[in-house]
Amino acid sequence: MTVEEIMARQLITISPQATLDEAIRLMYAHRIRHLPVVDAQGALAGILSDRDVRTFVGTAYLSGEHCLTENDHVADAMTSEVVTTTRDTFVEEAARVMIERRIDSLPVVEGKQLLGLITDTDLLKTLIAWTGVLHPSSRVEIEVDDSAAALAELLKIFAAHRLNIDSLMMVGYTPAGKRRLVVRFTALNYLPIVQEIRTKGMKVFTGLPGEEIADTP
Repeated sequence: MTVEEIMARQLITISPQATLDEAIRLMYAHRIRHLPVVDAQGALAGILSDRDVRTFVGTAYLSGEHCLTENDHVADAMTSEVVTTTRDTFVEEAARVMIERRIDSLPVVEGKQLLGLITDTDLLKTLIAWTGVLHPSSRVEIEVDDSAAALAELLKIFAAHRLNIDSLMMVGYTPAGKRRLVVRFTALNYLPIVQEIRTKGMKVFTGLPGEEIADTP
């Protein structure tokens, strides 16, 4: 999945010459935390976040104790050296950049032209969609050998039970030579498949109270 598939396209933007008071009103009116700053040609000139505003005017303004003047402009408070991404960047790569740079949003550009914006909220929504949690399903965690054969055998079991897999994700923190898989699938009664998986020497965690990843019987 690429950035283009999750980015917001209908953006609220502002010019560098606009007043900070106008920018703050836009943020509150549209309930947003990031305002891309563009020039008359639509080129990205910077980005203004609620953090930038707090840094510039102090938290006192947010409680109404500070008055901005018409001489306080967006250009005075915005971040000019903006970290950007492209629309064909993979979503997980964009997430890595945001974590490493400690930023909450990434403008999407082509050259200097602003195409869209992704935020940390967009990434969380994407992660939730990837897990399949938005649809009724069963969830188990399975510890398997780190081999193609082990994964093939696991998939064969699901096929034998005629179960559709909604999502399959691999997570870390497993012993050497093992892989932990998080699987969501369409079955209300998952105990038969869990029992069969365990007979194949794999450990399974179903999430039942008090249960840990069970050793093979």
